[in-house]
Amino acid sequence: MKILVTGAAGFIGSGVARELANRGHDVVAADMFLDRLYSNEPKFVKWEQLSGVANIEKVVVDLRGDLDVLPDDYDVIVNAAAMPGLMTSWSEFDTYMTCNIKLVENLISHRVKEKTHFVQFSTSSVYGATANGDEKSECLPTSPYGVTKLAAEELIRAYHRTHGLQHTILRLFSVFGPGQRPDMAYHKLIKAISTGEEFVVFGDGLQSRTNTFVDDCVGIIATIAESRATNEVFNIAGSDSVTLNDAIAAIEREVGKKALLKHVAARKGDQRTTAGVTEKARDAFGFAPATSFNEGIRKQIEWQLAQ
Repeated sequence: MKILVTGAAGFIGSGVARELANRGHDVVAADMFLDRLYSNEPKFVKWEQLSGVANIEKVVVDLRGDLDVLPDDYDVIVNAAAMPGLMTSWSEFDTYMTCNIKLVENLISHRVKEKTHFVQFSTSSVYGATANGDEKSECLPTSPYGVTKLAAEELIRAYHRTHGLQHTILRLFSVFGPGQRPDMAYHKLIKAISTGEEFVVFGDGLQSRTNTFVDDCVGIIATIAESRATNEVFNIAGSDSVTLNDAIAAIEREVGKKALLKHVAARKGDQRTTAGVTEKARDAFGFAPATSFNEGIRKQIEWQLAQ
């Protein structure tokens, strides 16, 4: 199949592009190299690594604008391009609107054909402060980030109802592992503990996540991209519920150093608990996360300390 992967220089998108190419598909990898949250250096590294993979054509393009430089006629579009991050969404709403909603509309309007299966990366943040149910749970986002990602879902469903858009929406839960973005909590925590820097804990540290190891995430996304469109939503989450305090202790053990912690008030709009129910993805695609939190964080630490 011919597959477009957007956000292909990112943490998850780069892995998906590589995995699909390794499975024999012709992949067009596209990225716009937005540097609002962190330096583009990690993206440049991932982008260069894709150069050594057969069946991948790389394209740098602002996916919110003119797409003429982007090849046409795809069997599948996997949209991993977005502006992530909770706190920044309060102060840079226009960026989140264009990257998380306008970009989706632009791709659908200009690169989706009748046969195209559109796979959209969404997030547990659409559920709001608590995300511990299945896909039928009410969506009550508590940040502009969550609002824009939910709006993108609704836009896709509107295109399905009106124009027959074939799609699958994936709500990803706290992905971690080698290659994690520098702005994400575990990356910051590993860096702080290993270097003796201060790490800021927002709230009491009892906020919990069912983290998804990146290889488990990439594998199921590639499988879904190869499958027929479901026109459904799926939670993609790991099986271990881990509090921030538990994660700090685990990283301290692996690194062999104690964390220097500073406790401040909880962030407004942050999620208290996520515990993704994934039976639907298991029944439809055989999704079974294979990597425990302890194994996954060990691999992330090894990767990060080797950089």
